[in-house]
Amino acid sequence: MKKISFDFKTNLPGLSMVYAIPPSSLKRVRRDYTHENFFLELVNLEQIIEFYFTDDTAQFKQVGENNGYKTELILVAPKDQPVNRNIFRELLAGYWFVLFVDQNNYIRLIGTEENQLRFSLEASTSGRNQVNCSFAGYQDEQALFIENSGINIL
Repeated sequence: MKKISFDFKTNLPGLSMVYAIPPSSLKRVRRDYTHENFFLELVNLEQIIEFYFTDDTAQFKQVGENNGYKTELILVAPKDQPVNRNIFRELLAGYWFVLFVDQNNYIRLIGTEENQLRFSLEASTSGRNQVNCSFAGYQDEQALFIENSGINIL
């Protein structure tokens, strides 16, 4: 009998880090078929965008449907301000992979070579000054778990 496992000791919600990676910065995702591990090889680190977000606002959702996965990562960046305008413009113009770390210290990658994610934003001052951001797309694989020691900078 197959069984879905669960860790009863820790299961923390939310994300702790989010990085938007342009296709030009991702050299490849290397797969170890023997152990079913994935390793990430990156180049051009200066093109990768790190997000600062408000506590408890970042979430990852993945819905399996029609033999694929609708993938979305949502976060709230505090304070819409001029210093971020060019970065947001760059994010809106491109396609992206997203690397994130959840509160359980699992590193995951969303977006595939065939299907990268699109970025969207909504700035608002109702309630508080913030920018609601999301990366969304459709991919044929679940988000990959990347080995903690498996991110290589080339």
